[in-house]
Amino acid sequence: MRLEIRTSNLYRQDRAYIKIFPLILLVFPLFITLTLSECKCSSIKDKRTGENQKENKLDFDVNRFAEDVNVQKMVYDTRFSEIARRFGDVVFSQTYRLKISSQNRSIDFENKDLIEQAKNGDYHIKIENSGNKMMEIYYIDKKLYISTDGDKFFLHSDDLTQPRTRKEEVYSQANTFLKTYSHFIKFVPDGEEEIDGIRFLRFKATIGKVEKEDPKGRYYSLDRIDGYILIDRRSGGLVGVKLDGTIKYQKDSATASTSFHIESSVKKSEMPFSFKVPSIGTEPKKLKIEKDLLNRLEKMEEKVDTEKDEEE
Repeated sequence: MRLEIRTSNLYRQDRAYIKIFPLILLVFPLFITLTLSECKCSSIKDKRTGENQKENKLDFDVNRFAEDVNVQKMVYDTRFSEIARRFGDVVFSQTYRLKISSQNRSIDFENKDLIEQAKNGDYHIKIENSGNKMMEIYYIDKKLYISTDGDKFFLHSDDLTQPRTRKEEVYSQANTFLKTYSHFIKFVPDGEEEIDGIRFLRFKATIGKVEKEDPKGRYYSLDRIDGYILIDRRSGGLVGVKLDGTIKYQKDSATASTSFHIESSVKKSEMPFSFKVPSIGTEPKKLKIEKDLLNRLEKMEEKVDTEKDEEE
């Protein structure tokens, strides 16, 4: 259910793509599910993850990233908000490109993300993809403004989603990718890299040896990977990613492959940000209907979560 909620938003692609490539969801679940989730239950789970992370903070030594799986998990779970404190007014930019092939057919997809955040917590998000879809968001003075055309904005209901969740999901795409395919990747310490006077740990990515075969991922293989990641010692989060590679999927006679390029960076803004409230228009009827549906679905999910907690 949650997967359907996420794909129903900005990044809903032509359904013809899915018909042509029935393996796409299996080959590359990360980028197909990339959206700005509108479900409050996700923020509840994020809160629990954050609490667990705080409990383990004393054992969080990023210098052990290459050899310690637990440190890797904590790096991937580090929030953008924790990293942003390191920079004040901060800019996050991200580009990823995919070429998904199945038998004699293929599609290309490109996405660009931008987060500009002021020291006071106000922010601006812009997301564009090669399917001519876009979303732009402003969070100013505790109010959320959203546009799907970059022109007219509407005031979004804050009781439907938490603004922090929107930022974290845009930032966390590389983290999600690395977490999903970490058992295929080996990181090798590669010294340090200095950006704007700050030195970050650098790790080179190579194909790793899978010690135990994962039943859920046995049809996947990492055919190629090149590049590196940068980790901030103070926050323990990813501040730079540049990865190229190919993931292959094979089950019986069904085969598919995804070539990917991911590049992202977190940098201090050259100038302090001061955002202005955008021009307000009428909320599209389609989005109103989707919000009503999401409201009902999230209530159902919260009910299920509550029943599970009571059982435990």
